Amino acid sequence: MAKQQMVSETRGIGQLLNERRYFEVPSHQRDFAWPLGAVEQYIEDIVGAMAESDSDYFLGLIVLVDTEDDASKRYEILDGQQRLATTTMVSLLSVSGFGIMAWTMKPPKYKTISSVFLR
Repeated sequence: MAKQQMVSETRGIGQLLNERRYFEVPSHQRDFAWPLGAVEQYIEDIVGAMAESDSDYFLGLIVLVDTEDDASKRYEILDGQQRLATTTMVSLLSVSGFGIMAWTMKPPKYKTISSVFLR
């Protein structure tokens, strides 16, 4: 039996989302459960990092397994599902023109999440 090696790498969330792959949530994982307050805190943390021009802000750990199935091009999410789902939803709002400024910044300083973190 051939030994398999585990390989890890660090990538930005923008690189990950730009790969155009599917993310599979295994059946043993819980449903999305972040309450509104947790989402608001997450966004406030990102806005704070943007205000400090911190382009290398650590969003938290996301652990994925490459399924090695070239036909489906998917990752199985082992850890970080809530964070990945929230980041994806917030980035979609940002790209669609809503931005996060309407949500949190008063007065708004027009920098979007996509221009700062999702490169």
